[in-house]
Amino acid sequence: MRKILITGFNGNLGKRIFNHQQNLPFYCIFLSKNKCCNHISRINKHVIADLSKDDLDDQLWGADEVFHMAGSTHERKTKRYYLNNFEATKRLIDKSEANNVKRFIYVSTQAVGEKGGAYSHSKELAERHLTKSNLKWTIIRPADIYGTECDNAIKSLCSFIRLSKILPIIGDGQYQINPVHVDDFAKFILNLLECNSNKSNFKIYNLAGPSPISFKNFCKIRYKEIGKRPIIVHLPIFLCKWLI
Repeated sequence: MRKILITGFNGNLGKRIFNHQQNLPFYCIFLSKNKCCNHISRINKHVIADLSKDDLDDQLWGADEVFHMAGSTHERKTKRYYLNNFEATKRLIDKSEANNVKRFIYVSTQAVGEKGGAYSHSKELAERHLTKSNLKWTIIRPADIYGTECDNAIKSLCSFIRLSKILPIIGDGQYQINPVHVDDFAKFILNLLECNSNKSNFKIYNLAGPSPISFKNFCKIRYKEIGKRPIIVHLPIFLCKWLI
């Protein structure tokens, strides 16, 4: 039976993917920094390790595949992004190479790139190291994920809409967003893990909702859902750049 080392299962997304999953066609090796794993109804193996330190088992606890989702998303110190998202991932990739891991699946972000700041740059560096390795890799880049307790742009926007009747919009607001629901994200991940096929090797999957929507229309729909009529204030782009 395939043995998959799974990181990040203790986070909000991990809980939605693996919560009460039974009879999976592979052996799960769940890795976390602590012993909190009550949301998993069937655990094949649970190991304690800190990816940001040299704390990994030399044989990766016998895993022949890796699903890596752990990482930092909201840090005050930018160096934490590079430590947890790049250095830790690099360490796991190198250890996977040394153990001839058959497949490495990495959950990245659509906001990848140096221009997006430390978080986006750390993800770009991790992706680059993975694609240059000798591993058979798959990279998943989800859009903003909604329907979960995770702190993200969509949740922050919806919270702002609930509290404020005045909606400031940069520019005309016609730029598009395309969030994906957490249940659709979880379904994709489980299907990918269950499928023991080579077709996903060396591919990048951009996960998004069924159709894009403009930022302005998204906000209007959200206001309508909660029974409010917003006062929309358009802010000139040049003014926002100057303020920043």
